[in-house]
Amino acid sequence: MMNNEAKLISVVWDKQLLLNRIMHNHELFITLLQVFLEDIPQLTYKLNEAFVSCDYSKITNLAHDLKGTAYNVTAEPLGDIAMQIEAASKRGDIDFIRKVWSELNLQLELTIAAFSEELAKQSL
Repeated sequence: MMNNEAKLISVVWDKQLLLNRIMHNHELFITLLQVFLEDIPQLTYKLNEAFVSCDYSKITNLAHDLKGTAYNVTAEPLGDIAMQIEAASKRGDIDFIRKVWSELNLQLELTIAAFSEELAKQSL
């Protein structure tokens, strides 16, 4: 039986799937998590700016980038929300984006925490 922490992490991302995709290349695994953690602050900053200014074109492009970034590291819940925001932005549906914005930020926080924790474990 999984403890609560392991259950939460498995909901945020699928470590085993990522390892399988990269043929258990440990060095690449670490690099992918590090690059995600390095790149995500700038991407989310730009996405927040676009959201505040209701710039649908930028929201669409940045949400698309976030979706790809998330799916590449098996952070499916984050990728799913980014995909919903991308689609809503294409429709010009700012009300939907507002509704899911806090969920997006929560998934970002959870994903960043899970990856940071994983990297801390790897450095032991």
